[in-house]
Amino acid sequence: MRRALLALTAAIALAVPVASAQAANPWIQKTRPLNIAHLNPIDNAHDNGVSGIQARLRNMGYNPGPIDGILGPLTQEAIREFQADNPPLAIDGVCGPGTKAILVKAYGC
Repeated sequence: MRRALLALTAAIALAVPVASAQAANPWIQKTRPLNIAHLNPIDNAHDNGVSGIQARLRNMGYNPGPIDGILGPLTQEAIREFQADNPPLAIDGVCGPGTKAILVKAYGC
């Protein structure tokens, strides 16, 4: 929960002062979009948890493609990248029990 709260806090648009020699006003506001993804369950879901897996991967910086509940090539590649970043997981693109457990632990829920 804390990790999700930190990610949400970091994603909220913030006004950041930036010095600019060319601007009449040396304080320029920078904003960042607030991206909120689905957090469907990864177990006992209508799509076998694929959309929940996709959303968690997306929120953690991986690109699973659209969050559509389809275990396509982009989702499998995102799973492989996650597995490579989290040894000793087998890098096979399958989100089995071991990968799911580490995904939930890494994401926080």
